[in-house]
Amino acid sequence: MTEPQTYNLGHVVLALVLWLLTTIFLICNLGHIQLVVDVVTDAADTAHVYYSRNAQWKETESLSAKLTPGHNEVRLGLPGLLTGNVIRFDPGRRVATYRISSVRWRCSSAEIPVPLDQIGNGRGDAMSLALSAGELVLIARDDNPELVIPTPGWGARIAGASWPLGIAFAAFVFVAFALRRRVGLARIAAALLGLCAVLYFFVCISVGTPLPFADDWRYVVPGPFNLIDGGWKWLGVVGNDTYFLTNQVLDFLVLKLSNVDFLWMRGVAAALLLLQLAVQYRVVSRAAQASPAIAAVAVMLGIWSLAAGAYWYGTAIAYQQALPSIFGTLMLMQLMAHDGSIRSRLSMGLLIACCFGSGLSYISGGILILSLGIAYALAVDWRRAPRSAMHIAGVLVGFGVVLLMLQFILVSNQQGSLLEHNHHSASVYPNDKRFWLFFFALYGRALGYNGFWAPADMLYAALALMPATILGVQRLRALFRDTEPERYPAWTMLALYAGIGSASYAAIVSFGRAGFAPADSAATVITAMGKGRFHFWPIAAMLPYAWLGWAALLHRLGAARVAIGAIVGVLMLLPKSLPLLDNVSRARELREYMREGARCAVVHLADAEAHRPVVCTDLTSAPIDIGPTLVHLREIKSRVYADVVLEGAAPP
Repeated sequence: MTEPQTYNLGHVVLALVLWLLTTIFLICNLGHIQLVVDVVTDAADTAHVYYSRNAQWKETESLSAKLTPGHNEVRLGLPGLLTGNVIRFDPGRRVATYRISSVRWRCSSAEIPVPLDQIGNGRGDAMSLALSAGELVLIARDDNPELVIPTPGWGARIAGASWPLGIAFAAFVFVAFALRRRVGLARIAAALLGLCAVLYFFVCISVGTPLPFADDWRYVVPGPFNLIDGGWKWLGVVGNDTYFLTNQVLDFLVLKLSNVDFLWMRGVAAALLLLQLAVQYRVVSRAAQASPAIAAVAVMLGIWSLAAGAYWYGTAIAYQQALPSIFGTLMLMQLMAHDGSIRSRLSMGLLIACCFGSGLSYISGGILILSLGIAYALAVDWRRAPRSAMHIAGVLVGFGVVLLMLQFILVSNQQGSLLEHNHHSASVYPNDKRFWLFFFALYGRALGYNGFWAPADMLYAALALMPATILGVQRLRALFRDTEPERYPAWTMLALYAGIGSASYAAIVSFGRAGFAPADSAATVITAMGKGRFHFWPIAAMLPYAWLGWAALLHRLGAARVAIGAIVGVLMLLPKSLPLLDNVSRARELREYMREGARCAVVHLADAEAHRPVVCTDLTSAPIDIGPTLVHLREIKSRVYADVVLEGAAPP
């Protein structure tokens, strides 16, 4: 049984900082205020709301909703409570007349009406605005009508945040109780992170799209990837520049057992995320059990695995890129002894099974296995290690190389050489600025920075990679010298794994995806493209290990180590861009795209019956005919068909 900890003032402050980070996460996801507008228009249109706090309206801080001819009730949930005193509402994008009968804010269970005479004209002479028979009549003379609407006062906003503030207060009571009972800081951090993770899970299930979305349709439309019609060709199919067998087997089982219900797939993916965080907690708490503050920060850094736009509520099949990280964490748990030392004896069968699970799930799997093998070999004290340690290093390095080469050969045989420019985008080499801008953007995004200033991304990349660089050089030099053994070999191994693995992975992604940006693109465009994709997650999953690398370095310093450690910890934990913690808004946005696609499918069901093409790119991204698939899903009584009809019938 773990003995109660002795706390100092720094530990108490750290516990409160972790609680504050949890509260921010709760408010970002549960503290939304919703704008509700009743508007009448004579044709299909799109309404927009801009919520920039400084009234400098930007597309990146806006939401949109489709309008149909006639009456529409537009509901737009703004992220968090951090809006300014006014927002901008554009009822459409046409030269037209719009009639607005009601505007109100919805905060929690309360509704706050906005008097129509308090709504302002944002375009002056470009439009006219008048009250008539209890309606606000807007006559737009160009395609950019703008209304200025006051936001609720802070009293109403705080009342609207009653749920997250109530949960946050309960979390505060827990922290105070845990501190009083001298519960371990790592356990306090795990409980707070667990609260955020459970919320994330329910967002995935309740707010995220229940339908197949974008690449998900490859599993149900005719073709080699089809999993639901009894064929087995998908076992050998290579797609998306990689061979991902592990997740396809898992997806096949889930779709078969659920009668093709993609909500179950999302549930399994989100459950795997919870498994990742739980296993990571075991690894970190074992490695840093003698340093409670260090362990607590490492545990809480798992919050960046819960950032918006990750793998768990967009496309259901996108989590294949996370499987190598999950299997890597499972291998780390095997390598980490209960006393925090590195094991030299373990079950080789279980280790090899994890290698196959990782290496066959995505092309990064081989890289991460190889990185772990190198990290293990550098961290072990070979003068004292038994022969079994050499076997472990050999298995990891060997399987990493073999599985990486297997992926490379399979992809090259079926899709052409990865080194040629014949894939989704042109390959980009390190002599191209796009490579490095994309590379650094992944690290900035992983650490919660969604801005476009490249030096900031470089700083965050340095935070993640510097420990591995310094420790790696020191360990390489130690191989040829008779030096003292490492004081914290497990921290060194974890930091080296994080640095080598994440840098190799980021390089692969930059090589294959930075080409989406044209060669003459501005730096901000390339950076935005890197952060707009979801490849940051495996880097975010390694941040706790990078922090332990910093701890290993700082322990060698004198009195300055506390101050430097606090600065590094704050930089890594601090939310730099709050929308990145707002999973609800992101899930709602994806669900609205899905609903537009479902409406398209419902409108064209008669075409599907008549064997005419049905193309709904809001659902599928690519222009493919889903008519025969809809008919087939209905015949097998699949949940997908019922959800298409249900979501397609929902009003805009």
